Amino acid sequence: CDDGNPCTQDSCDAAVGGCLVVPLMEGDCEDGNACTVGDYCDATGTCASGGLETWAISDGSASGDDEIRDIVAMPDGGFIVVGYKYVGGNNDTNGWIVRLDTEGDVVWQETYGAAGDDKLYAVLLSPSNSAEVIAVGERNAGTEDGLTAQYPWALRVSTSTGDALGNSFLPSHKGRLISIGLIPESSQYVMAGVSENGSEDVGLMVRAKQSSNLSTAPWAKEVYAGSKQNPLKLRSVTALPNNRFFVAGEVTLSSANENYAQGYMGIVQNSADSPDVMSTLKTLIVGESLHDRFYAAAVNQAA
Repeated sequence: CDDGNPCTQDSCDAAVGGCLVVPLMEGDCEDGNACTVGDYCDATGTCASGGLETWAISDGSASGDDEIRDIVAMPDGGFIVVGYKYVGGNNDTNGWIVRLDTEGDVVWQETYGAAGDDKLYAVLLSPSNSAEVIAVGERNAGTEDGLTAQYPWALRVSTSTGDALGNSFLPSHKGRLISIGLIPESSQYVMAGVSENGSEDVGLMVRAKQSSNLSTAPWAKEVYAGSKQNPLKLRSVTALPNNRFFVAGEVTLSSANENYAQGYMGIVQNSADSPDVMSTLKTLIVGESLHDRFYAAAVNQAA
């Protein structure tokens, strides 16, 4: 006899004329969920989930400050992940991109940058060419006033080889880009991050053409949370219809001589008639403690 359960041992019981079912104490099974691995038979004769599959990515070097910051699924299978990798020196990092197959095995991996801290924070599949991705972050562009200067950075990369097809800075602002999204009606990109405005941080938004060349970006705008005295960091951006954008991140507020972070969400608009004008339409600041932040956000376009 067979009860159809891989976690039981079945046999015919002649004494009762029926099927005798005994739970197996161990063994492999499938729980029916394609997103779990290592499923096993427990003591009750039930298939227990082994949990989600995790992948460790390494090039075999004894590096230290390695981080993966974003991932995008490829239409032909597999994934592209981006982040940054420790490369020695004075705690220097390079931008890091890895192509994985569907099993999480490394197809190729490359580092990008030079001396200093070069980091990638987000990646997007090119809307016009699935053989390319656009990654954004920050790159060391030399020194300014004797200090290391970091500039917003965009990198266009081949998904088949990892070769850099385009590489550009935003020369008008120091800072970094942390998020990238697609503007559907134009097939252009919108990028968001942080601009170092003197001693304070302000939100930064950039609209880039399909070439992702930041030096020819149609506009780069600073976004304020009501006041330049409230440092703002944008970590997520989503394009909405009619030249509107939903942004999220954190704003620093002050109370009783103490600075604290609160989650920030806002809707900003770039006027089609006056492209140099960026206005904030709605703002929401949320938090209950001294360190509340938004790292990612999504928009329900159907609502």
